[in-house]
Amino acid sequence: MMAKHYNWYQWHSLVDSIYCFLVTKLSAGQFFRKGWGDKDTFNRQQRLFLEKLKQCKEARNLGEPLKGLSVTNLKWTYESNCLEFSSAGMDKKQFWLWNRVAEVWKLHLREGCFPSPAIEWLNETESLSSFPQETRMARFLLLEPTQSCGSTVVIHLAATGDHGYNRRLFFFALPLASCGISSVILENPYYGSRKPAHQPGSKLSYVQDLLLLGFATILECMSIAKYLSEYFGYSNVCFSGLSQGGLHAAMAASLYPWPVATVAALSPHSAVPVFTKGALRQSCSWNQLAETLKEYDYPLFGMENDNRMQEIVQYQLSSALDMSDIRHFPQPANPSAAILLAGEYDKYVPKECIETFSKAWPNMEIRWIPSGHVTGFLFYRQHIFQAILDSLARV
Repeated sequence: MMAKHYNWYQWHSLVDSIYCFLVTKLSAGQFFRKGWGDKDTFNRQQRLFLEKLKQCKEARNLGEPLKGLSVTNLKWTYESNCLEFSSAGMDKKQFWLWNRVAEVWKLHLREGCFPSPAIEWLNETESLSSFPQETRMARFLLLEPTQSCGSTVVIHLAATGDHGYNRRLFFFALPLASCGISSVILENPYYGSRKPAHQPGSKLSYVQDLLLLGFATILECMSIAKYLSEYFGYSNVCFSGLSQGGLHAAMAASLYPWPVATVAALSPHSAVPVFTKGALRQSCSWNQLAETLKEYDYPLFGMENDNRMQEIVQYQLSSALDMSDIRHFPQPANPSAAILLAGEYDKYVPKECIETFSKAWPNMEIRWIPSGHVTGFLFYRQHIFQAILDSLARV
């Protein structure tokens, strides 16, 4: 019996390791292949994040949305079976697919875009140049079943490497639509149509890109939720995501001034252990990080010991990504409506992350599933689906 359990454990973890290895080799790139980013800009961004986090906390405690957190200049770029968009430069195959999905599933689909709220905030510290032009227009797909339950919507945030909409559309939004629940699928900055031209796949070029990705995603998520509440009447909202998307969902929920449901599936409490201890550690360009750190004139780099050098680079990466730690954020307005799904054999998210997350949000429910990271998504999506329904019922 013990041998059988051990083999099952090995299989889940092995899939994670093999998948990470193949993605790293086949995608022709590593994370942070260009280093840390401009030192002065990076420092200004760190100060900006701390300042805005403080402002968000204060606004949330007052039950008010933060100033500047809104959807402005919204443009609808697609509407199901609306012919004007077929000749407006939209890809014909995508137009046909979405129309077909809307017809078969009896849905109303719309794609919208608006300038990311991060633009205005980054301008305050003259840091906008670090936010690539391609990433600045937020894009989302709004899916509303014709037989809708009216006031419920789930905002799905992207996992690492989840480009475009289709994965979340077919695996989560459509099943929820069969229950009368609307969905919004936000395209992450640095992914899909928002990917910088120089970036290979989802492998972010600079460390500062990871913080900008999270910063912009959280602001866009909260802005869309506020917009849907004001203009579409959605009062029962869930922020949901897998892996990285789950951490961003939790952060957005913690800063949103009104109670929302929250589902974080296979998610860490911070990006730090994922890149320093998890499977993605092998996907980081450690040599380039070491070389560019020397350019920052760190005094500890007078030594020749490679092991010591690696420790220092890893320590500096941990310090740089410290703002991604959920412990810097307040508990959400309704922590009992938060559910964290954790994989028992997850090689991407160390188990210590789950313990830390649970201490930060003690009223959150934790559900363990017998899977790894990849197999959790492949074979246990029903658990995520059920967690969304259960979380919504608690708001």
